[in-house]
Amino acid sequence: MTSWLRNWLLKVLNVRHAAAQYSTARTRIPGSPQDAHLDLAACDRMTLVNLSRHWEINSPLASKLGFIFEQYTVGEDGLPVSPATSSEDFNKEALSFWQETEPLLDIGSALGFRHLQGLTAHRWFFDGEFYWLKTRGETGFPRLQAIETHRIQTPDQFRKDPSVVDGVRLDLRTGRPLAYFVAEGADSKQFREIPATSLIPFVDQSRVRLHHSAPFLAPALNDLQDLHELQHYEMLAAKDASEITNVVYNQIGEAPPSGINTTRYGEQVTLNTGATATENKEDFYRNKVGGRTVYLQIGDKLEQHQSNRPGVAMQGFWDFIESNICIATGISRQLVRPWSMQGTVVRADLDSQAAFFRTRSAVLISGTRNAYEYVIGQAIRMGRLKNPPKDWMKANIRPPRNVSVDIGRNSSAAIAELKAGGRTFQDWYGEMGMDWREKLSQRAAEAAFIRKLAEDNDVDASLISDIAPEPQPEPAHAPEPMPEPEDPKPQPVPQNLSVNVEQPRQQQQPIELNVTLQMPEKSGKKKVQFNRDEAGQVTNWEIVEEQP
Repeated sequence: MTSWLRNWLLKVLNVRHAAAQYSTARTRIPGSPQDAHLDLAACDRMTLVNLSRHWEINSPLASKLGFIFEQYTVGEDGLPVSPATSSEDFNKEALSFWQETEPLLDIGSALGFRHLQGLTAHRWFFDGEFYWLKTRGETGFPRLQAIETHRIQTPDQFRKDPSVVDGVRLDLRTGRPLAYFVAEGADSKQFREIPATSLIPFVDQSRVRLHHSAPFLAPALNDLQDLHELQHYEMLAAKDASEITNVVYNQIGEAPPSGINTTRYGEQVTLNTGATATENKEDFYRNKVGGRTVYLQIGDKLEQHQSNRPGVAMQGFWDFIESNICIATGISRQLVRPWSMQGTVVRADLDSQAAFFRTRSAVLISGTRNAYEYVIGQAIRMGRLKNPPKDWMKANIRPPRNVSVDIGRNSSAAIAELKAGGRTFQDWYGEMGMDWREKLSQRAAEAAFIRKLAEDNDVDASLISDIAPEPQPEPAHAPEPMPEPEDPKPQPVPQNLSVNVEQPRQQQQPIELNVTLQMPEKSGKKKVQFNRDEAGQVTNWEIVEEQP
C-alpha cells in the first residue's frame, strides 16, 4: 500500500503544472470554472458599464480610443450598401428605395442611418453591446430603434425562472435566445418581451451561452483609475511646488518678528533738514539701483525651490500603463499617441491593426446586412419593389479604408496589381469602402463630359485630363497578315565561314543580330539569325531564308 501511494504521488508530481500549485510567493486567486453567465452576472455587467461610461467622459485616453474604434470600423461615411443581385434593374430600384429610406431609418433620431452606425460602434466599445429593434413608423415603413444595454434586464416576476438569464429568455435545451426583456419608460419599471428575431444584437460573444459582453475597456478599468490618480497626485505636487518660490534657512529656524524688520533691515540716513531717519534698505537700494533686493542675516541661507516631478521614471511608468490600456482594448498605442519608430515595425503594427478593425467591422456589417434585408423585404411585401429575383437579399457592404502609414506606397502597389490582373475593381474600390459600379459609372460620365468639353472648345482632351484620351484613327486598309515563317531546326555552326554584317536590328531581349553567311563549298548565300543573351553570348542560330 505504501509503495502504491508513493508511486502515485511521484506520478502526480511529475506531470503537475506549476501554475496550478499553491505558492506563498503569489496571491491566491479564488474561483473555479463555471458557466459563462455566472462569470458575467447582471450586477457585474452593470458595474462594468457604469465604470466604462465614467471614463468615457472623464478620461481623454478612453475617449480617444472610442473615437478611433468608430473611425476604423464604420468610417466617416458609414458602411455603404450596394445591391448585388442577378438583376441589374432590381439593383437600381432597390438602391433607390434604400437611399430614400436611409435618412429616416432611425426612428429615434433625425440624423439618419449612417449616424446610427457610428453611434452603434461607439456604444459597442464603451457598453460592450448594442441592439437595433426592427419596427415600423407611423406610415408603416420599416424603421429601426436603438436600445442600450442597461435596458436589457430581468423583470422581478421572472427572477426565479431558470430560462430567463440577465434579461434574456433562453431555450434550456440549446441555450439559444428566444426573447429579450426590454425596460421601457423613464422609470424603467415596465418591460416588454421582444422576440429575438426582431432584434439585431451587436455583441462580442467570447463564451458558449454568453449572450452579453463586457465593455472593451473592462480589462483596463483599474489601470484607467490608477493612471488618473497618479496624474492627480503628481499635479497636486506640481501645484504645491509652484506655490513655494524661495526657502530661507536661518539660525533660529523661523521668520523674524515684524517689529524687528525696520531695525534689522534699516539704514540711518540724513535728511535735507539735518535730521536723521531710519529708511528701509530694500527701499533705499530699489530707489538708487532698481530691481529686487534681498537681505539675509549672517548665518542665513536663501535657496530657490525647484521641483523635478514628475520624474523620468514616473513618465515611463505612465507610458507603461497607457500601453496596457491600449493592449486591453486591442488598439495600438501608436494610433493614440504616435511617436517615432522604425518604418518596418510601424507597418507590421498597422497591418495587425487593419486585421483587428476588419474583424470588428464584420460584426457591424452583419447587422447592417440584417437591417437591409428587413427593409428590402418589407418593400417587396408592400409592393414598392416588384419582380424580385431569387437572390434579392444579396448586397455588397464594404468596410471603411484600412489604417495605413504609407498611402502612396500602398496605392502604387495596388495600381500595379490592378494593371497586372492581380485584383479587380471591386477589390480596389472595396478597400476604400466604395462601390465599384458607382465609381466606374462616374468615371465614364466624367470621361464623356471631358471629351464633349474638349470638342466644344476645340482643344485636345488630354489637355484637360488623361482619363479621356483622343481616339486613335483607324487605318484605311487593314494590313495583310505576314506569313508565319517556318520554324527550322537549329543546325550546328559550320566551320570556315566568312561573315558579312548587313544591318543590326535594335537590341531587344533577347538581342538579335542578322548576318549573311557565305558557304565556302557553295556559291549560294544563306541568311542566318543568331540569338544572343544579355551577356552577348550566342545561344542558338537558325536559317531565316535562303538568298539566291
